[in-house]
Amino acid sequence: MPKIPFVARPRKANPKNIPWYTTKLEADKVWLELGFAGQGTLNVIHDKNFIPGDHLQRSIYRNPKGIAGNGKDDDGNGFVDDVHGYNSDLQSSQLLTRTFTGNPKDRKTLHGTNCANIVSGSGDGKDRPAFGIAPLSQWASVINLGGIEQSVEWAIEQGADTYSMSFTRTPFSCIGPVTWATEHYRDGTLQKPEVCAFNAKVVSQFPNGKIVPGLLNGNSYAGPMFCGAISLMLSADPDLLPWDLKEIITDTATDVGPEGIDPQTGHGLINCYKAVKEVQQRKQLRK
Repeated sequence: MPKIPFVARPRKANPKNIPWYTTKLEADKVWLELGFAGQGTLNVIHDKNFIPGDHLQRSIYRNPKGIAGNGKDDDGNGFVDDVHGYNSDLQSSQLLTRTFTGNPKDRKTLHGTNCANIVSGSGDGKDRPAFGIAPLSQWASVINLGGIEQSVEWAIEQGADTYSMSFTRTPFSCIGPVTWATEHYRDGTLQKPEVCAFNAKVVSQFPNGKIVPGLLNGNSYAGPMFCGAISLMLSADPDLLPWDLKEIITDTATDVGPEGIDPQTGHGLINCYKAVKEVQQRKQLRK
């Protein structure tokens, strides 16, 4: 990956010209009315390639214990030059594995970049809109096509709050209920999915800043929206536990599709505003 220049992080989210999914999930209301935009959270994106344009450089994570490009394991964690992430396949910091030709049909090249943008794309604080659900959060990238363990280990070590990954491409969502009865999980029958987000006609932003409406389709783009919602909640209360997050997100979701919980949309569409409001209320009760 080319050396990432130092750029100042935005102090507030830009609510102008934001993508339609941000409004539908009511993330912009969280920024404007409640003042939370993912501050203090880290999202790790597991994919094949990353091209951090200007709109992502402002939110990219920088390992405070690492020095970029010196070829050393500065923090003694077994990863050399892991300042912005790590490529376990190459055992290096090389996160740019394929250049973008400018062809909109070349979506594989921009897959990881688009996922990162949906979570943490911050724009430039002036003219370029914030494409991320949590534009003041940070993101880091990992590549590991041969497995997941080493990448998850790195994410945990860096204190990641969410971990977004997409290993398969299917024409359908995870439709439940499902039964977990394996050696490690014996939780019985579970309702799946719990909630839903958007996976069709999602806006794409190229590394040069060009915006292409309706280009992205696939469940890979719904997952990052979920990560962004969690970042908003954790910026309101960093002490939330995983089961707190799940309970709040499902309880505050907007019912869509058939009335009630259903196998297509679960409890409904993520509602970032209601979720963060509930986080605030619960935090107040603890005082």
